[in-house]
Amino acid sequence: MTDFERYATENGFSLRLGRWDFVYTEDQKQMTLPVEMLMQGEFLWEFSRSSIRTWDSPHDGEHVAEDTAARIAERIARFVELTGKRVRIY
Repeated sequence: MTDFERYATENGFSLRLGRWDFVYTEDQKQMTLPVEMLMQGEFLWEFSRSSIRTWDSPHDGEHVAEDTAARIAERIARFVELTGKRVRIY
């Protein structure tokens, strides 16, 4: 098991990194976050923290609280760092 897989498992989530989106999953809920792949600089991807606001269907009526959004953003940043890459969250 890699460091990033261990980190995700220990914290109860999974994350799939894609060119156009990240798919974050925890507690049977999934969230698809649009990302932009960057061509230069120190960051490989970037995405807006404001996109962390609702879960995908069938939980799309459930609003994500500010503290939960902050936790998700922190987990994503750490996970990506453990893969040897970086993501800019603005």
